[in-house]
Amino acid sequence: MQRSAIQGKPFDANRSRIPLTLHPGYASERPSSGGRAVCNRIHGLIVAHTNDAIDLAENPDLMLNQALRGVDRTIRAARSDGARDGRREATLAAQLQHQRRAARGLRAEAERAVAAGRRDLATRALGRKAEHEHAEGEIEAAWKEPHDGCAKHKSRLDQLTTRRRDLCRQRDTLVARQRTAEVRRRTQWLPG
Repeated sequence: MQRSAIQGKPFDANRSRIPLTLHPGYASERPSSGGRAVCNRIHGLIVAHTNDAIDLAENPDLMLNQALRGVDRTIRAARSDGARDGRREATLAAQLQHQRRAARGLRAEAERAVAAGRRDLATRALGRKAEHEHAEGEIEAAWKEPHDGCAKHKSRLDQLTTRRRDLCRQRDTLVARQRTAEVRRRTQWLPG
């Protein structure tokens, strides 16, 4: 047996070993050699200090601010996409209205031509009316995509705005708690 330099007692490697039960491989049922025990203890110290450093580095206020910046970026992107779809929807709606007005005008023109006894003009007007109605159907089908997209963007924007409000509330609550704790810490050490 070796003697411990500090206490003068016999050194027992198995007795001085602190079992780490974090991982099944650390705590073996068989007694291990002295070198393995030292390695396990050093590993335990490294893990403990690493976890402590991570805990110190985690600042909830900074993490909430980062989450807010991410939500703000997403909100800007959703607004941009919504505005783009809104412009496209408005353009297609204007084209749709133009096609509908043209079709109504050509129908009235065909009715006037029939009343005047000009079947050839009425036939041409009805042919152009059919073309405008066909274009109207195509534009209406194309209009539905940005119209539905705008509705989705509005819904998503509402969700993001609610998420942002929640994050701001959490951050404000955390800041208030930190300030309260700081005031309590300062008042404890005041002579009274």
